[in-house]
Amino acid sequence: MNPKKITSLAYRRSDFPTKLNLVVVILLLGNFLAWQLAAFGQTTTSEPQNTSRTQATAVEHVITSPSDVLIVALKQGADRQQFDDLLQEVHGTYIRTINAGPNLQFLVVQAEPGKVTEVQQKLRKDKNVALVERNCQYRAQDTGWSNAEAASLHRKFANNHHHNFFAPHPHNTFPHNLNPHNPHNPGPPSQLTGSPDDPLLYLQWNLSFMHFFQARDLPAVNTSSVANYYFLDTGVVPNSDFPVVISQYDFSTDNSTGNKIPFSDPAGHGTLTSSITAWTDNKFGLAGLSNLEGQRCTLTMLQITADPQGFSSLLRIVNALSFIASTPGLPAGPINISFASQQGQPSLNSNAAIQAVAQQLILKNFLVVLGAGNNAEQDPSPELYCRRVAGINQSGSLASFSDFGPAIFAAAPATAIPGYFTGGGVFTADGTSFAAPAWCAAVATAMAAKPGINASQADSIIIKAASRTAQGLLVPNLEAALRSLGY
Repeated sequence: MNPKKITSLAYRRSDFPTKLNLVVVILLLGNFLAWQLAAFGQTTTSEPQNTSRTQATAVEHVITSPSDVLIVALKQGADRQQFDDLLQEVHGTYIRTINAGPNLQFLVVQAEPGKVTEVQQKLRKDKNVALVERNCQYRAQDTGWSNAEAASLHRKFANNHHHNFFAPHPHNTFPHNLNPHNPHNPGPPSQLTGSPDDPLLYLQWNLSFMHFFQARDLPAVNTSSVANYYFLDTGVVPNSDFPVVISQYDFSTDNSTGNKIPFSDPAGHGTLTSSITAWTDNKFGLAGLSNLEGQRCTLTMLQITADPQGFSSLLRIVNALSFIASTPGLPAGPINISFASQQGQPSLNSNAAIQAVAQQLILKNFLVVLGAGNNAEQDPSPELYCRRVAGINQSGSLASFSDFGPAIFAAAPATAIPGYFTGGGVFTADGTSFAAPAWCAAVATAMAAKPGINASQADSIIIKAASRTAQGLLVPNLEAALRSLGY
């Protein structure tokens, strides 16, 4: 595989159309339509299609059957009148419009019960329709402690260290445990001269694997710029080791509209994954991967589920991504999605609606980064507008649970990764849920080190400077990336 070729195809800004002129319709029903994203890749100078007819003649409703949602995109030059007539023929009911920027719209529509097969067939055959995607289910994708690779590392720490690592924050309680199976706390290392003073630093093998310490030693590392992160996850319950600037928005149901809400994380997954944003050199807890010299960063959490089991839906993910794409003034940065499909189901990356929004986000200087998944199965979908990240273990090999594929070349540490857990404490866990944030951290670091570059440019820098594993996977090398930027 030639990753440079893939990157140039996916992220060369001159390849992106300035207008998609695309109308996407979400219908309540059935199964996936095959990959049809080619319909989006057309540059046009015509005005965006007029969707006022459907919006003007319909009253907004509440979704009552989320499991029946489909996303339908109209082709360039589609006859909207014919499509509206087809929508009426299949008894579709308009729910609402979701704007994903000036060139992309989603219409949420509900079909009558029992019409799933009929509507699917008619939409697939209609000449105006470019793609159909189901509102399928996705789930937060850490694997817990079932993997022997992480358990071995944990036993090493548990046998050699015992120490209370930090005092509780006044707004949180932290039971002194590293993970549910270990009642003891490993203490700070006896030798890490020149390293940050975060007491749990020695647990973070992922930092050294990505040349974090060598990057810190480079002269004149830019600390004036801020690294900006966006997470679509289960929420966050921050402690004082998290960034000062944190916001959380509600996309936890299929009817959510993105209101700003208090911090919450019923599943705990979002708090764990976003621990990558921890404040470095503050004598507290963990070091943050992108905070080379102690600067803080921003964290915007888009809560796409309030389910304790971490289940979400395509509609919620599309809704949250569209919020970022359509909200003016948001600082550019990587967007982390550590959710995966159930085993045997199409991946998030293979979803054309996700790719359509991701393409719009690249035009606005963002980058969607996806965890590859933990089903240990092949994902044949191509790299288009999202970056997928596989998981590796401490030896640099593909983790036993990680998904893989002919177009997946990006990778990052994904076993025994420490992070904060809702309700207190530091836990370690496995999963590509933690590989994707590590790649995000590398992208955010490059963007902060060289203000003015966009997220896709930073992604290309990380790829070119990456370390290559024996299996040919590319792992971020922060030192090499910063040196390539002139440090």
